[in-house]
Amino acid sequence: MLRAAQVLLILEAGLLLLSGIVLVAIGVLLGGSASVSVGGGQIGGAAAAGLGTGYVAAAALIVLIAVLLRRGVRWAAPAGVAVQAGIVAVLVIAGEASLTFGIELAVCAATALALVLTMLSEGGAGT
Repeated sequence: MLRAAQVLLILEAGLLLLSGIVLVAIGVLLGGSASVSVGGGQIGGAAAAGLGTGYVAAAALIVLIAVLLRRGVRWAAPAGVAVQAGIVAVLVIAGEASLTFGIELAVCAATALALVLTMLSEGGAGT
């Protein structure tokens, strides 16, 4: 289960990184002339770049958790579950029903499940 959790964490980080790069590119290259739908509203320019930067930071945090999980750090799996809960909350607040939204929620749920099973099978050690 540990290997599955790590793969899912890296997959999720990749999805967030790509989303973040697209948002930053929209914000920086197109500025206020282009907007992105977020939570029923529209954001553009600096707001899109800021949201994209947040996505990139979340991706970096998820990669760090995957590395710490591999190294056997005890708190990495519970931290990963907490990050999954935070990402799901952000997706639900800011998202709209779409295929991408569904894929991201499914990856978050699968990752959290793999992390919980890792904790249960190994006595909470996460190794």
